[in-house]
Amino acid sequence: MIKKGFVTPEWIADNIDRFLCKLISFTAMDTSVIVRCFVHFGLYCKTIKNLGTEKHRDLLISGAGCKQLGCYGLTELGHGSNVRGIETTATYDPVTKEYVLHSPTKTSRKFWIGNLAKCA
Repeated sequence: MIKKGFVTPEWIADNIDRFLCKLISFTAMDTSVIVRCFVHFGLYCKTIKNLGTEKHRDLLISGAGCKQLGCYGLTELGHGSNVRGIETTATYDPVTKEYVLHSPTKTSRKFWIGNLAKCA
């Protein structure tokens, strides 16, 4: 769609919800492709847009233009997508100004949702 000039990465970045609505029509052709698109645009790009700041704008544009693809690793081996059961913690360290991630058990190992480890 970008190559054909229907949209630009900047338009997608500024109108992610409208863009996702347009993508729904593609489900009639291939649901596996649309799932990947929704994860990339709906979860990855939209998270950058909603939680990022102006300094993240270039990252958002790069993702919206598919110059970089994104995914997320919510699923844990022992908990699936049960967010309440997730064992991993993130603790802010004010000295280093970083978050320290701790996955204490084998069941807290991260896994990609679906088959996204192969296509993200």
